[in-house]
Amino acid sequence: MSKSKEKIKYCPKCGSENKEDSLFCGNCGYEFKKKSEKTKKSIGNILNELFKTKKRTLVTLFAIIIVVGTCLSIPTEEESPTTTLSTTTAAPTTTAVPTTTPTPTTTPAPTTTPAPTTPVPTTVPPETQTVKVTEVIDGDTIDVLFSNGKEERVRMVGIDTPESHGVDKPGEFEGIDDTEYLKEWGYKAKDYTTERLLNKTVELKYDEIAGERGYYGRLLAYIIINGQNFNLELVKKGYARVYTEADCELMDELLAAQNYAQNHKIGLWNYQAETPTPTTEPPTGLNVEITSAHYDAAGNDHKNLNDEYFTITNNGSSTVDFTGWKVKDEANHTFFFPSGFTLSPSTSVTIYTGSGINTSSKLYWGSGSAIWNNDGDTIYLYNSSGELVDTYSW
Repeated sequence: MSKSKEKIKYCPKCGSENKEDSLFCGNCGYEFKKKSEKTKKSIGNILNELFKTKKRTLVTLFAIIIVVGTCLSIPTEEESPTTTLSTTTAAPTTTAVPTTTPTPTTTPAPTTTPAPTTPVPTTVPPETQTVKVTEVIDGDTIDVLFSNGKEERVRMVGIDTPESHGVDKPGEFEGIDDTEYLKEWGYKAKDYTTERLLNKTVELKYDEIAGERGYYGRLLAYIIINGQNFNLELVKKGYARVYTEADCELMDELLAAQNYAQNHKIGLWNYQAETPTPTTEPPTGLNVEITSAHYDAAGNDHKNLNDEYFTITNNGSSTVDFTGWKVKDEANHTFFFPSGFTLSPSTSVTIYTGSGINTSSKLYWGSGSAIWNNDGDTIYLYNSSGELVDTYSW
């Protein structure tokens, strides 16, 4: 009975039975290795022994993992439980996936949204740009040349000078509806702008409220010359009104300058409602006269404008300044002498109806059609005070 209960083991060499605790085979002398004995212990037995001690501490758990690792050559798949353990603990690390939620870092896409910010400089140019004034179109309009060779037309923002080419609308210049008077000041404003700006280097300063360009596509800007705002200068000197039809940054400052010019009757604001009525009798003691007129041009008068002309002569002993002087016909067409034009003693100037380049002896009306009636008309010459100097009739 005791023998049947006794545990036996077989010799791997000869196959004979031996006691479980034998170190050598009793038949062939084969030496049993202790290690193999240990490795044959089942996990169940090991766990049993460990749990019998009732030590369910963290150390025990670690011991289990170590024993499982060393006692068995466990296939890699079986380690997946261990992986499951670490993966479960790694799950928070997978919560680091939200760290990949640096998709908000892709929210720097809005930082790429500065792309729209780049076009802004195209619509809104630099605060100031240096240009050269190449031509004066009107008192408030000039042509300029940029350093890159581009030419642009510039309308001075916030102001309006009287028209030198067209006709001003009634009521634009407060209290002044005399279109001829305004046209005269249109020429004066153009002459002043020419004198101050032509061929000069100036700065264009843009206005955020008015924008870069106006209705007709022209640039809108303040003209800065020698650090001074020329737009404001024109208003202060009475050459321009404030353009109140549209807002601008300097509106208050411009209005204050206009009020001052109006109150002190500066420039065009020194207006007298009554203008002298032309009389056929010129004042006595004057040395300037209309000496001849060629009113009937060859062929079609309207197609041969410069064959229609008249001559004025200074018969006095001193030079006459014709700034502010003008000539009218019976239909009230008006020619204004250029600012600064003078006539020396015993010299003459001929005024042609069409267009051309002004000289000391030739001036051009710039009309697009004939002025003088072939069947009868009168030339009226006025000085800068509005006094009738001479007449010439046919």
